[in-house]
Amino acid sequence: MFSFNDTPEKHIKKGNKAFDKQDYIQAVQEYTNAINLDKDNACAYYHRSKSYFAIDHKINALEDINNALDILNVQFSILFKKIEKKTFSKYNDKQFLELIVKCTNDRKTFEQ
Repeated sequence: MFSFNDTPEKHIKKGNKAFDKQDYIQAVQEYTNAINLDKDNACAYYHRSKSYFAIDHKINALEDINNALDILNVQFSILFKKIEKKTFSKYNDKQFLELIVKCTNDRKTFEQ
């Protein structure tokens, strides 16, 4: 049962304490609670993966680490697109194409 004050971070902290005490089953439960509150919490998946690994649930550990990596990949892609948009938004289409051609030519010159 969750309360309105529940946050994924609270459950991750509880999970970390349980993990440090080598109470891996409790740690898995706390990380699962965090994931139930936030399905995109890569940190919770990562920590739960370590807990699963500690109790020899290798398949679950692998699934969780893959989930964490997938989430981080999506988050990185979004961040990169924001940076890319901000960086190149100062160019109009013609300037942007000229920049690409210049970079391509510079690369070819550098590679020779």
